[in-house]
Order: sequence, then C-alpha cells, then structure tokens
Amino acid sequence: ECDRFLDTFSHWKWLWSDDIAEEYRKFLAKGPTLDDFAAKLRSFSRVDAGVDELEPRRQISALVLSTGGLARALKDLANKWRESFARELHTQAFQRLERLSDTIKRNMKRLNHEVADGDIDALGNVMQTLNEVRERQGEIEIEFEPITQMYAILDTYLPDSLDKEEQDARITLTSNWARLLAESETRQEELTVKQMQFKRNLVKTVQVFKKDLEKFRKGYEERGPMAKGIRPSQAVERLKRCREEFEVLDRKKGVFHLGEVLFGLPHQQYTQLDKTKNELSYLGTLYELYTAVLDTIKEWKDYFWVDVPGEMDKMRKEADEFADRCRNMPKQLQQWPAYRELKKEIVAFQDVLPLLMQLSKKSIMPRHWRQVNEITGRELLVEREDFRLQSLIDAHLNEYKDEIVDICESADKQFVFEEKIAALQRQWSEMAFEFATWKSRDTPCILVGSKVTEIQEALEETQMQLNTMNAQRHSTPFKDELVAMITTLSDTTDTIERWFKVQQMWTSLESVFAGGDIAKHMPMEAKKF
Repeated sequence: ECDRFLDTFSHWKWLWSDDIAEEYRKFLAKGPTLDDFAAKLRSFSRVDAGVDELEPRRQISALVLSTGGLARALKDLANKWRESFARELHTQAFQRLERLSDTIKRNMKRLNHEVADGDIDALGNVMQTLNEVRERQGEIEIEFEPITQMYAILDTYLPDSLDKEEQDARITLTSNWARLLAESETRQEELTVKQMQFKRNLVKTVQVFKKDLEKFRKGYEERGPMAKGIRPSQAVERLKRCREEFEVLDRKKGVFHLGEVLFGLPHQQYTQLDKTKNELSYLGTLYELYTAVLDTIKEWKDYFWVDVPGEMDKMRKEADEFADRCRNMPKQLQQWPAYRELKKEIVAFQDVLPLLMQLSKKSIMPRHWRQVNEITGRELLVEREDFRLQSLIDAHLNEYKDEIVDICESADKQFVFEEKIAALQRQWSEMAFEFATWKSRDTPCILVGSKVTEIQEALEETQMQLNTMNAQRHSTPFKDELVAMITTLSDTTDTIERWFKVQQMWTSLESVFAGGDIAKHMPMEAKKF
C-alpha cells in the first residue's frame, strides 16, 4: 500500500531527475514558436495546481505519511524549471529589443547629421539613411510583434525581472520608431530644397578635381616612386607619400560618384587616377616584399653565431618563401631596378646560406676557421660569444665557395676519423686480460689462452684500420696520434707474444722444478724458478 501511494508521485519524477539545461537544448532544437514557449511555461505552472490537490496526510495502518514538505519541494522544483526556461526566453527578447533599439538610435543619429553647403559626402550619408529606413520599414515593424509577445509572456511567468533601463527601452520602442519615421519625412523635404544648389556645386567641383588630378599625375611621374635613377630606399619613402595623396583623391572620387548617383548625372571617368591606382598596387606588392626582405635579413645578420645553428632551418624556409614570392611577381615589375636589386639580395643570401649551414656543423673546428680566415683575408673570431652573423656575411664567403666547401668536406671526413679514433681508444681502454689458476696454485697466475687469441685478433684488426686511416689525405691533423697508437699497439702485440711464449715455457717446466729429483739436486735453480 505504501508503494502504491508513492507511485502517485512518479509522474513528477522528471522535476528532480532530468537536467534543465539538457532539456532546454532539446526543446530549442525543435525550433519552438512563442506559443510553444508559452505552453511549456504553463505546463510548469500546472505542477503547482496538481500538487495542491494532494491529500495532506495518508494513514496506512499505524503509519501516517505527511505530504506537506514534499509538496513544497515539488513547487520549488517546478518554479526552478519555469524560471530557467523564462530566463532563456528573456535573453532572446532582450537581444532582439536591444538590436532594434540600436538600429533606431543609429539611424536617428545619421539623419540628424548636419549637411553643410557643398558637403556631398554628408548629403549622401543622409540620403542613404533615408533609403535604408524606407527599405527596412516593413522588416522592422514585423519585429515589434514577437518582441511584444515575448515580454507579455515574461510578465506572466517571470514578473519583476526587468531593470529600469530595459523597461524604458521596451516602453519607448514604438514611439522612437514613430519619431524616426517622422524625422525621415522632415529631412526628405529639407534636402529636396537643397538638391539643386548641391548639383550645381558638384559640377564645378568635379572640374576643379580634374585639374588637381593632372597636377598630381605630373608630380607622380616626375617625383614619384617610378622616377628614373632613384634608389629603392628612396622609392619606398615616395611610395608612402604618393599613397597618402592618392587615398585623399580616391576618397573625393567616391564622394563625387555618390553625388552623380544622387543627382542622376553621368559618371565621370578618371583614367589617370585608375592608372595610378594599378601602379601603386604593383609598387606596393614589390616594395612590401623588398622591405620585408631587407628587414628580415637585417634581423638575421644580428644573430649571434652561437645561435645560428638553431635558426638555420627557419632562415632557409623564409628565404625560399621570399624567392617564390619574387618569382611570382607580375612580369611588368620584373623590369624595374627595385625588382632586380630585390632578387639580387635574395639570391645572394640563398647562395651563402648553404655555406653557413656547412660552417655551423659540429665537425668545424678552430683549425678549419683558421683556414677560412687565411683564404678570406679576414679575422673571423667565431669563438667569441658576441660574434655575429653580420661578420660572416661581410666576408663575402660566396667568392671563396669552392675553397670553403672543400674545407667543410675535409672537416666532415676528419670528424669521422676523430670519432673512429675515439671509439678505438674507448675499446682499448676497456680491454682486459683474463687470468686463471695453475694446478695447485690458488692465485690466478696465467693468461687465459682464448682471451689472448681474441686480443691478438683485435690488435691486428685495429692496426689495419689505423694504417688505412694514416694513409688517407684527411688524416693530417691526427698523424701524430695515429702513429703513436700504431706504435703502441705494435709494441703491445710483440709484448703479448713474448709474454705468452714465456708462459708456455713456464707451464711446461713448472712440474719439473716444483718437485722430483731436479728440485733436490738443483735447489738454487728451483728456488729461482
């Protein structure tokens, strides 16, 4: 009977078991209308009515169950669901209200902008605003109904949730829109009167503008970035100045075009300005790359030499990217001096980069740098911590490319020699004899024959390797070391052979001198043995 009573509450289980955020997400995914929102909020309110119908107590045998606390908890949960869904609706309503209010305020501000005599730009902005208001009037007025409906729903299910600013915006929305429409009509009448004067002024101003264009183009050809005989660095400065002047003129052209549209006049053609625009675009492409290349190479030259190996891949990649951009320049640009100088800078760095990569390898030793100093006639103090890449670039290494490549190849082979010598030295520093006992003697006193054979074979193999290395051209820095190792190992071979021969003789005679008649008859010799 208790279970049957508890089952009467199961249809409210979703209040505490379901996740509000997840259920709202599912609800929103269905694309609900405002009627759906209202129905959903009503369903939460109906929970209160259902809870009120619960009997306050139920007696089951000796047990009395009170539903008062449970009823309050169910109402709190239902209220929480209602508030959560209503807050989400409030967010949507406020966003739409704010967006529409901002549109009205912005258009009102643009309409009230003063239009001075001859200010075609200002006139165009006001006229454009008037057109926008007319074109969007129906769209904007359609927005009023859903906003009004949303706030009506909120008044019912989320009362007293709006702050004063939002409440004011809600109340004044329609009146602000009505004022905007009235202001639009007033401004339209004012501007209609001024249009004839503006039209006459526009025609005069365009004629003056054409003369200004001729003057600008003449100065551009004579003193602009394309003038003959100027350095690329000068061209960069002139390009900046000409761009600023062009932007002013191009802005005026746009204003005049707008005026021609407003007054129904034929559009004027400004071929010189269009030509300048194309040239400045090409020049911008060229000199932007030119400046980027010079700035980047300058930055690279400032690297400390100790840091260069870590930056080598980055420099190679960026240099290749610069080269690709340079190759892809329009053909008409490739005839300009700045392009040729740019290409020269990139190629020069790409040529020296492989040499820098070779010289930055760990196989390059001080002796190799001394050779580089000799062939370049410079004192490159690469061992100093403050030595920079700039010094190597200034040394014009490309002029000695073959000699430097030969030095680096020799260094690589010498590095291999050095590693082999070091490996052999480690091998022989760890090589050890093995000793064994002999007959009744407890102390190990004789060489183990199998180990001796192994050492002798290793000695023979190592000497062959050292002799081969010693005969090669790149072994010069290690001659003394190689000869000393060969001599030492040769002496070691002879010594082991003698040692093992003495051991063989000793082991064959040990039994003779250790006992028997000889030991008795020759006591002194036995003792020496």
